[in-house]
Amino acid sequence: MKIYLKEHNQRYLYLNLDNWLIPKESRTPEMTVKDRYKYNDITNDIQKLLNRETISIKKYDIKNRNTSNETLELKYNNDSILIIDWVVSLDIPYLNEISNLKIFCDIEEGKRKSRFYEFYKYKWLSDEEITELYNKRQNDEYKYIINCKETAAYALNINQ
Repeated sequence: MKIYLKEHNQRYLYLNLDNWLIPKESRTPEMTVKDRYKYNDITNDIQKLLNRETISIKKYDIKNRNTSNETLELKYNNDSILIIDWVVSLDIPYLNEISNLKIFCDIEEGKRKSRFYEFYKYKWLSDEEITELYNKRQNDEYKYIINCKETAAYALNINQ
C-alpha cells in the first residue's frame, strides 16, 4: 500500500503500532497481547494526531524487544492518509470507530508459524525459546488476533 501511494504521489503517515509496545523487561507472564500494547496511549496519541498535534514516541527496537533511544516526532496533516499497521488496531474500539478501511491479512497456519520462527531467530532466540514463546502466544495473542478478522471490512489471503 505504501508503495502504491508513493508511486501516485499520495501523502500518508504510517504508524507501526509496535512503537506502543511495552518493553520486554516490563512484561509479566500473565500479560496478553491486549496488555503488551498500550491501547490507551494509542488512542490518546491518535486523537492528538487527528487534532493536528505533534506527538513524540520512543521507537520500538524489534530486535531487542525494547524501546530505543530514538524518538519519533509525528504530525498528521488532514490532507494525507493515515495508515495504522498492526492487527491489534482492529481490536481498539476508537480505531474501529474512526477507520474508513479495515484490512485483515490472513495467512495459513504453517506459514504463520514458519514466519514466527524466522522472526525470532533474527532476534537470536534459541529453537526452544521460540517454541515456548510460540505456544504462549497461541494462548495470549493469537486467539485475540483471529477475532479481529470479524471487524475488518476485507480479509486478504497472503499465503504467497
